Amino acid sequence: MTSELFRREALLASTASQYGDALFYQPLTVRAMVIGITLIFLSFVSFAALVQIKETEMVRGHLIPSAGEIKVYSERSGVLLDIRGIEGQRVRQGDILATIAAGRSDEAGRRSTSVLLEHTGKQIAQLQERIAVLEKRALIAKEQSRARIAGLSEELALLQEEHDVVLKRLALAEQEYRSSATLLARKSISNREHNQVESTWYALQQTSTTTRLNIEGRKLALEEARQQLALQPFAVQEEWLSMQSTLSQLLAQQDELGSQGLFTLLAPADGTLSNLLLRPGDTVDPRIPFTTLVPHDAVLEARLYLPSRAVGKVQVGHEIMLSYDAFPYQTHGTFAATVVNVSSSVMDPREFLIPLDLNEPAYLVRARIDQHHANDAQFRSGMQFSAEIITGSSNLLERLFSPLTSLGRKL
Repeated sequence: MTSELFRREALLASTASQYGDALFYQPLTVRAMVIGITLIFLSFVSFAALVQIKETEMVRGHLIPSAGEIKVYSERSGVLLDIRGIEGQRVRQGDILATIAAGRSDEAGRRSTSVLLEHTGKQIAQLQERIAVLEKRALIAKEQSRARIAGLSEELALLQEEHDVVLKRLALAEQEYRSSATLLARKSISNREHNQVESTWYALQQTSTTTRLNIEGRKLALEEARQQLALQPFAVQEEWLSMQSTLSQLLAQQDELGSQGLFTLLAPADGTLSNLLLRPGDTVDPRIPFTTLVPHDAVLEARLYLPSRAVGKVQVGHEIMLSYDAFPYQTHGTFAATVVNVSSSVMDPREFLIPLDLNEPAYLVRARIDQHHANDAQFRSGMQFSAEIITGSSNLLERLFSPLTSLGRKL
């Protein structure tokens, strides 16, 4: 009985406090540590939930004129005899770029046909200059004829005015003569005075006749000048046709000489010569471009080849950043461009001539580069670059729980 009571009191004493309620005490360093850990955890969760991580795709591309480039090929192999242009020169459609001799050349590098072809070319150039001079001469003669007609018309008008004045004076002189004759019959004036009036009347008649003859002469000269002006185009046309006939014969002769072993390479369109690497004496291979024609004042655009895994994230108006191989981004930074077109069909690199090493099918993306930066950096056609395209964004929490999300979708 005594042991039971002792045991119960001992148990009560072990669970109660002798001086009041129990107090849980923590050191200040432990509290600060807990608060710090809590703040760090909340900061990490906020960072993981708010900060967006961009998903990018690195692709390759190159610059090309928006109107495209024209590769000029020779129609057959041969030896290059003459080049009619230099790197960077502007040419027009139909201009001769080079003269090529089919087969082999002699020790001097020339053929008899090449000499004849050169002589024919000089004759054609001289005849073309004569045609140009004829056209200028026709214009000058036409202006001279018009000026002569204008001068004759003015002279005719002055002579007509003069004749009108003479006719008025003649009418007055005739009246004075009749009055003088009446006075002479009455013996009011002498014969001498009457003869003076009569002489004046005859002189004015003579002057009237002279002015009338001058007027008729000017009319004939004016009509002749007008006829000459009307016939002048026919005379010029006849001479021009004669020269054109001779020019056609020379051109036919030039073609005949070219078919005997020489042929010329013509510019297929207007543009600027680029990649002109061959020199006279080199062999021309029809499988290799002789030169490249870049359109005048061409605007460069960026062409990128985007893999199919990223094409769904790129839209027109999408901004991309380009890092050119010629302008390292560590020194020059990146250059902005805007997507203007995304192709609707995939390209197989085995079927297209692409100046890049592509290992998988891709979609062609065309982008407009900043022309201000293009002028400052002196971009050139054919420059290659790397482009970092943003295909999406997600926060850290989404990335951490993406496996669970994928598993939930599958279930």
